[in-house]
Amino acid sequence: MGVQKDVFLSIFRSGLGHLMHLSMRGFWRCTKARGLSLTQVFALRHIHYKG
Repeated sequence: MGVQKDVFLSIFRSGLGHLMHLSMRGFWRCTKARGLSLTQVFALRHIHYKG
């Protein structure tokens, strides 16, 4: 049972990592297309969540 769990977790982590890579790539393309820097994105996030 332990081996199956390890294989499942390995595949799950690999797939999740791929999805995160694709979604973040799209996010950064969007911010660059709007002319936002990394610092500006973090500042906007801070303002949005902290007020």
